[in-house]
Amino acid sequence: MKTRTANIYPQNFRGVVSESADAWLRQFVNYCAYKGYDDDRAKALFRVLLVECAAVWFSSLEEAIQHDWTQLKAAFLARYRTLEFMKYKYATELFNSKQGERSRDDFCAYMQNLAREVKADEHMLCYAVLNGLKSAIKNHVTQVRPTTWKDLVDAAKVGEMCVPETPAIGSSVTVQLELIQDQLKELSAQRSPS
Repeated sequence: MKTRTANIYPQNFRGVVSESADAWLRQFVNYCAYKGYDDDRAKALFRVLLVECAAVWFSSLEEAIQHDWTQLKAAFLARYRTLEFMKYKYATELFNSKQGERSRDDFCAYMQNLAREVKADEHMLCYAVLNGLKSAIKNHVTQVRPTTWKDLVDAAKVGEMCVPETPAIGSSVTVQLELIQDQLKELSAQRSPS
């Protein structure tokens, strides 16, 4: 049986462009604080979680940096933090993302992270989220006319609760309907005189 700790355990860091070094390190530091790890234990876990290119990078560091937690975190961010001129990708994603099948909470949190990456203000975040919400939720939010991020999130929450769920008709329901139709045909054939 998995424990709750397994759900919050930091993932491996590979050192690829699609990973956010800031987000990964923040989660790692929070996990170490939660577990009460001292610097030595945190450094040991940090080393284990670095894989592939990131593990090679770690091995190439001077020993003094490998053994100093403050310097190690600074070196990690200096190497893997997204360069400012590359943040246009986050901006594009911020203004083009759609909610899709995500819940309102997940979508809003995702958009907040993108906005933080490009340093978008609250108004830009609100416009981007409003643009990406499902139509029914967006209609409710625009009727409410929120003026702050909190107001928008609250209005989206109400809008999400008001959206009727459309049940998907599966193939088993279709088969059942066909069987009922066949039974009705048999019954009507039995009742009608030939």
